[in-house]
Amino acid sequence: MLKKLVAGITCLGRAIARLRIKYNDRMQKRYSASLLAIVCTFVCALATAVLLFIPPYIGVADDGSLSGIMNQAGLAYRQDDLAQETGAYFVRIYQQKETVHSGFSTQISWIRAAVKLDQFFTHDTYFDIRFLGLIYFLLYLPAVWLVIRGMALRVRFASEGTVIGVVSVLILGDGTLTAYFNSLYPEPVWILGMMYLTGIGLAFAEKSKIRDSVRMILMLIVGIILIMSEDHCAVCGIVLAVFFIVRMGRQMKDRILPVLCAALLMTVSLFSFQNGISRFNESSFMSAMTNGVLLESVNPADTLNELGIDPRYETLADMSPYDVYPYALPDNPEIRKGFLDHYSTSEIMLYYMRHPVALISLTDAGIKASFSLRRDYCGNYEKQAGMQPRAGNIVFTLWNNFKQRSAPETIGYLLLLAIVLMVMMTGARKGNTPAEESASVIQTFWILMGCCILHTVYIIIRSGTAEFARYSAIAGISIDLMSLLVFAVILHRLNIISTEGKDK
Repeated sequence: MLKKLVAGITCLGRAIARLRIKYNDRMQKRYSASLLAIVCTFVCALATAVLLFIPPYIGVADDGSLSGIMNQAGLAYRQDDLAQETGAYFVRIYQQKETVHSGFSTQISWIRAAVKLDQFFTHDTYFDIRFLGLIYFLLYLPAVWLVIRGMALRVRFASEGTVIGVVSVLILGDGTLTAYFNSLYPEPVWILGMMYLTGIGLAFAEKSKIRDSVRMILMLIVGIILIMSEDHCAVCGIVLAVFFIVRMGRQMKDRILPVLCAALLMTVSLFSFQNGISRFNESSFMSAMTNGVLLESVNPADTLNELGIDPRYETLADMSPYDVYPYALPDNPEIRKGFLDHYSTSEIMLYYMRHPVALISLTDAGIKASFSLRRDYCGNYEKQAGMQPRAGNIVFTLWNNFKQRSAPETIGYLLLLAIVLMVMMTGARKGNTPAEESASVIQTFWILMGCCILHTVYIIIRSGTAEFARYSAIAGISIDLMSLLVFAVILHRLNIISTEGKDK
């Protein structure tokens, strides 16, 4: 019985190999990474357009954190929508009002541009979120093309490229990701920013001095847009600055441009840290201690003593002001004077430096939370769609569902990706893979890894674990893109191995 099973599997493998050879022979003169990227982009465009612009429209409901963004963008809920329960239904139409200026944000700029576009076509005092979705949609298409083309350039044959294209469509066209385009959340800016950085980073493998400088400038522009969306995104600027310094070593003739790019990114990052728009508040500051430091403490009383805080506050461990029935709130005089005024963000950071195991454990929790971009307590449908409150979209969400149910949701998964990539790329450098191609793949991977880890750590320092769902998009899309990149590299290396064996 076992012999028959092995024989059957062997026969199936040979049949697939023959079909692969025939497919590659037929597509030899027709296949190109650019053409594949165009086809895949069209599929993603079609799926996204169905979700965003054809009833029932898909978006993401307000989780209670959008009031500041709405004030700065000059928007307000209509009277009927004010009565809705928080997170129950996605709101498509908003009332325009006077803006409240409280700092610059690239995300707010996109919303204001959408409002102007709406006014140009409708000439009324209402704002339809689909105009914002349209802007993000138009920015999304080139990003998809860049990423898929960059991934497909890692392989040589149509069969491998086709597999990469199918997987890329599942990941980049996932409805959980694109639903944010019809919302006031900043997630689209973060998601598109990381996609553009990935696509441009992989494009450095193509030899051209003029294009290399253009790519650096494009990456700088994308980086600044990402950094200036909200203050916490500034950590990505630090990662990009390191990338430009590394690129300086590969710029044998012109090292001025990468140095200038790195200096400008560091300057913008520092400005964003200090003056960028922030949604962190007193509840976040309280959660940084109760759902962060104290959450991972073996003995909360000793931890509070170490920080110079009265040990009686140990009862606040694992308590969040976002709980349905919070044990305490930051506006409580006893909490404000005896607890909140006895520590600072810098002291929390120093604490984690002394206790790295606690930080690693919390980072693992943050990575786990980032595996799904869905806000489980926020609906994706309008009330008039007739769905239950907080009903989630299930159309084109295969990848997100797979991650939630089957993916290894742990920081160890990132370590595994890094190990596999470095092993594969070591073999590539010993083979016929150009050095610039290997460098572009490795550097792009570490940009994604750096942004994923550093951003998660920064969120932990600022708000503990309580707000992971609010800020997990950068880590989430980075994990997706790293997975796709390593998958493409594996296909490339396995193809080389099988080809070399055949040649011998």
